[in-house]
Amino acid sequence: MFSQRFRLGTFFGIGLFVHWTFGLLVAYAMYLAWSAGAGGWMIAYSVAQLLTVFICVALHEYGHALAARRFGVGTQDITLLPIGGVARLNRIPRVPYQEFVIAIAGPAVNVVIATLLATLIYVADQGELFRSIASLFFENQTEEQAELIKDRLMTILTGPSLVGFGLSILMINLMLVLFNMIPAFPMDGGRVLRSLLAMVFPYVSATRWAQRIGMVCALLMA
Repeated sequence: MFSQRFRLGTFFGIGLFVHWTFGLLVAYAMYLAWSAGAGGWMIAYSVAQLLTVFICVALHEYGHALAARRFGVGTQDITLLPIGGVARLNRIPRVPYQEFVIAIAGPAVNVVIATLLATLIYVADQGELFRSIASLFFENQTEEQAELIKDRLMTILTGPSLVGFGLSILMINLMLVLFNMIPAFPMDGGRVLRSLLAMVFPYVSATRWAQRIGMVCALLMA
């Protein structure tokens, strides 16, 4: 898997690579946009969204790598795949606090990105978008009013605008946080869970309990 890839550069002293299959994902995104009747501008917009998402994935992995460096753990490299990113740490610390910080650092980066985007969007439209979203959940709306708000949100998300672009990337970062924090290996949430259990139980026992809890989560989600 790690032999069929291309170097994008070196950042923070850690090599960043992309697997060749990532090109297939870009081509598929272009095909989906084209088959939906999109013109050249919308196809470019869709590809830009996809590439921005993977920049966020790369930053997520650098969050892990830089946190690991803080504890003297090196990172061989980071590889971007169609299914996400992989930071190859030289070792996983057995100190629970260190493993916790390293595991949580990736999702924390996505939280920071989402917060920055939310701030920019709020400033750009004077908070109108977020007030509309909040009204769907916290105000009594007629069915017609709710549909109008939903239609507006879909128009913003699917249309080529800076606010729509930012909102889509914000939502994807939040989804990355939720997905990665599932308490099951090899997700970040599984390592967070093990590190917390290891603060109370021996490391091997903590790993077994984390694996069992992860299996239960997998069964519940199946």
